Amino acid sequence: MYVINGQWSFAIDVETGRMIWRTPVELESGVQRNAYNRGAATIYNGKLFRVTIDNHVLALDMETGKVL
Repeated sequence: MYVINGQWSFAIDVETGRMIWRTPVELESGVQRNAYNRGAATIYNGKLFRVTIDNHVLALDMETGKVL
């Protein structure tokens, strides 16, 4: 299972509840973090796509969480 919030992207094993990886979201300087995120994550072709609160799209490797 993949979960996102304003600060992190997570991969969680649904059978055990164990976190597989966690990747921080880096924002442009001067952007204030808020308590909301901007939509849901999307999975396509082995990548997890998400939007940040400063309106950037990130592609993460689904296995490792590395930003592509």
